[in-house]
Amino acid sequence: MIARSTMCATRPGRRRAILLLLPLALLAGCASRESRVEAALVKAGVSARLAACLAPRLAERLSDDQLRALAAAARRPPGDDRKARVGDVVARVAGTGDPAIIDAVTKSGIHCALKG
Repeated sequence: MIARSTMCATRPGRRRAILLLLPLALLAGCASRESRVEAALVKAGVSARLAACLAPRLAERLSDDQLRALAAAARRPPGDDRKARVGDVVARVAGTGDPAIIDAVTKSGIHCALKG
């Protein structure tokens, strides 16, 4: 009987711990998603500074399938080692035919360009 009452006494503590850690776990999931988007943009030739600005906005606005389509479309052509500008990425993703991807990249690119 004592063990049972002790167990019940610790449950609220566990619940509090879970409730406190849950938002951190969710944020960690978002951060890793954003970091994957940022890495894909850099691999596509976008500057690290621009990729850091675009990644959180794109990760928030696009589904995983759309992000995969974006990554595939944004790839640099073979032999192209120059840094990509927002207009270059928009031109590449226009081929996806997905208006949500084109809209997200265009709006995020304008935001980041104006932000400086």
